[in-house]
Amino acid sequence: MLELVRYIHLNPIRAGVIQDLKALRSYPRCGRTVILGGQDHSWQDAEYILKRFGASVKVARRSYAEFVSRGLSDGRRPDLAKSGRSQSRGDQHRGNRTNGI
Repeated sequence: MLELVRYIHLNPIRAGVIQDLKALRSYPRCGRTVILGGQDHSWQDAEYILKRFGASVKVARRSYAEFVSRGLSDGRRPDLAKSGRSQSRGDQHRGNRTNGI
């Protein structure tokens, strides 16, 4: 699950929407901003993620930020990037198999 969170939180950089981790820190459409304390969304449970990175919020945020940074070098992860298109009704009805590409 943490790999998926990291992958999702790095998507704005991979997509070219923003340039780097510094910009990601304040990017309002990313859950990373909430986890690092820059925003608050009542529907996002940052504590659920943070408690996997440390006992205190300060330590957990630092560990989480380092974890995400290390994932930047992973590039695109096909194992996490499946679009689900092969599971859509349209593809099933047409008999198309896209294998999530």
